[in-house]
Amino acid sequence: MSGHKSFQILTKGWFVVIALVIFIVMSFIINNKPLGVGQLKEISREANIPDLVFNYSSVDIYQILENQGETGRNFYLTSISPLDFIFPITYCLFLVAAILFFYRKVHLFHKGFILLPILVAVSDYTENILFRTIYFHYPQQIPGLVSIANFFTMAKFICMVACYLILLVSLVFWIMQLVRKKN
Repeated sequence: MSGHKSFQILTKGWFVVIALVIFIVMSFIINNKPLGVGQLKEISREANIPDLVFNYSSVDIYQILENQGETGRNFYLTSISPLDFIFPITYCLFLVAAILFFYRKVHLFHKGFILLPILVAVSDYTENILFRTIYFHYPQQIPGLVSIANFFTMAKFICMVACYLILLVSLVFWIMQLVRKKN
């Protein structure tokens, strides 16, 4: 694979492993106590956060915000939301590195698929900004903003699933290549 040397590091197996570990650690932090969704479950009636719901209506989102209560909404804004501005970097880095790693190994998919993790992260950041706006304006309801956020949430989920499918298929083909080389 040609390219600038600083980008070639992304194709190294050790880098993929480090990126995966960072992603797993960040996933643990954002989903557990004391800073993440696990803590939200303890301080509010609503364990759900809007950006973990695939498809939602304005009514759904405002019910979640109502159920969270003031303490839950404040916790979301001061703890979960800031973490959710770091989290996309961690999974984007892992997905880019892993897709590049497998591209170098099996050339199964077009190199352009490297843009999918970036699209996931951009969708996630856009969704995060929209939800912060929705939270800040609560109890005022802005249904149009919720609809736009829903679009970016669905784009995030669809592209994320596509990334994991690419990785899964690439991993299977890579393992098959390794087995064939041994025989």
